[in-house]
Amino acid sequence: MTESASMTRTEALLATIILQNMTAESQAEKCVVLSRAGLSNGEIADLVGTSSAVVKQSLYAARKSSGKSGAKKAAVKKTAVKKAQAKKPTAGRRSSKASVATTSVLRGGIRE
Repeated sequence: MTESASMTRTEALLATIILQNMTAESQAEKCVVLSRAGLSNGEIADLVGTSSAVVKQSLYAARKSSGKSGAKKAAVKKTAVKKAQAKKPTAGRRSSKASVATTSVLRGGIRE
């Protein structure tokens, strides 16, 4: 059997097994998995039973949504870091109680 641009019998069999194990998944998720396995849009369309344009759109939407979630996670992490830094006093800053205590000690007396 010679190698060609289309799928071999082994590749088609493996793709079919993958699809059988993904019965609960959406068509878009199936397209993503098969694309990651190295199949072309046309091959995926034949296996899933749709057009290559639908496969292309599904893959585009998946890439677009994964990019947004990555940006959103980074923004959430950045906000969390800012909040943590705001709570933690920095070196050189003292809380108001510490300032009052230090000032009273320097003036010669300790307040109780």
